[in-house]
Amino acid sequence: MRNAPGTDTPNRCLSASAPALALTIFAATLTATEAAGQEDAWFYRQMPEAEEVALARSAAPPSVSDRAEIWVIRRDRYEVAVPGANGNACLVIRGGFPGSLAPTCYDAEATRTILPMEFRKLELQLEGNTRPEIFAILAQEMKDGALPMPIRPAMAYMMSPGQRLRQEDGGLGPWQPHIMLYTPFLRPEDMGLAENSEHVMVINGGSPRAFLMVLVPSFTGPMPS
Repeated sequence: MRNAPGTDTPNRCLSASAPALALTIFAATLTATEAAGQEDAWFYRQMPEAEEVALARSAAPPSVSDRAEIWVIRRDRYEVAVPGANGNACLVIRGGFPGSLAPTCYDAEATRTILPMEFRKLELQLEGNTRPEIFAILAQEMKDGALPMPIRPAMAYMMSPGQRLRQEDGGLGPWQPHIMLYTPFLRPEDMGLAENSEHVMVINGGSPRAFLMVLVPSFTGPMPS
């Protein structure tokens, strides 16, 4: 079975007793020193804002993203570039691997719960924390209630042809269009899955950041211009 992009772990249920809470399936396999040195440089490298807005919107179908709030990175933090009107939010997540781009759109519940984790992760990265330290801090803040967990399945769309995710050969490029339903403590058996398949899989099973990932037939369209 193929690995999820950016990991060395096959697509199978990851137990809650894993050494570090995996807060994204696109986590880099760089050493902490390499990650700290290279990711900081990447975050300060800006993308033209119009290009970033278009790339963020491309993560989901127009019915989701056309009226969504669009966030972009300005200097050292995310800021709203386009106000929204439907409770959804879209952004281009950096990090995970130098040069990676993960256009993502969230529904209202994911905007309330998962989006703040991305903001917090950026803060921690720019403070110089290593990846294990970031994971530990986020896990503790979730446990303490400083970061809210979803109270219903929270949808994330990653359907952009502009994905630049880490491939198994170490390069960057599009993986596959997919959606993710964050459902705390979800396990494969809860979904009637004897095991994960290449089309439907539970990631981080049994943990607060568990989610069901479902591959979808196609990207949202051509590369945004």
